[in-house]
Amino acid sequence: RVLSWYEYGDPNGRPVLTLENQGASMPDHTGFEDWYREKGLRMILIVRPGYGISTYQPQYQFTDLGADIRYLCEHLKIQRPPMAAYCGGGPYALCAAANYPDLFDRLGLLGTTLAGEYLDLDKLEPIHRMSLQISRRDPRLFMLVGRLGVRGVQKAPEKFYKMLARGMSKADQRVFDNPDLLARTIKRTRRGHFQGARIMMEEYLNHLRPLGVDLQQVTLPVLQWHGETDGIIHIDGARRLADDLPNVRFRSFPEYGHFMVYDLWKDFLVELLGLESP
Repeated sequence: RVLSWYEYGDPNGRPVLTLENQGASMPDHTGFEDWYREKGLRMILIVRPGYGISTYQPQYQFTDLGADIRYLCEHLKIQRPPMAAYCGGGPYALCAAANYPDLFDRLGLLGTTLAGEYLDLDKLEPIHRMSLQISRRDPRLFMLVGRLGVRGVQKAPEKFYKMLARGMSKADQRVFDNPDLLARTIKRTRRGHFQGARIMMEEYLNHLRPLGVDLQQVTLPVLQWHGETDGIIHIDGARRLADDLPNVRFRSFPEYGHFMVYDLWKDFLVELLGLESP
């Protein structure tokens, strides 16, 4: 099977692994290429199975990616790189850190999504709350509706993202009101969904289950940042996750929501990697 990845920045620089959001649409690392080179970073974006050209794997769970990451590190001849995960990449990175304690030297979680034990259904924005309610009551119906919805995204992405933004915080609405960021998101969505929408729906259902690891095994340093106006993953759930991590530095941002990656990605990497300020 195929496991694919992208590389950005300095090809001879410091290797840093990264995982993108659920849906494989954010961030667009090409917008950070010059900064990565300036900082001497070789950013390695791992494309999860089912996205892009990485071979789809049935019943793929959060706990399954760790073995793939370890294999990729061996293939690239890199040892204990940092991992910086955004949004839906977070649960995969946490499971990998728990199951393979020597895989990373540190872990960064920016606006991470959460597994079932940390979700606050009654505190989420309307579209996300409705999706979770349907998926809990009837997963098959959710898969059907979800696939139809994603087809709509592919046909009229601008309309979808404008509709999505209506129920979000003003901070998140600003992201989709930015024509450049919206265009980047649409481009990456189309590229990520090369094999169809199945993997995105299955990842969504995975969030309803327990994470599947003992977080007390995640003993490496963890940096966790989260927006306080996040309507997709409520700040209270993010704080509970931080409480369960033995070596975490948690920081919340009152002025940001879920899609804070473009505003804070550089600052996040600076703190995570101990770089000089941007």
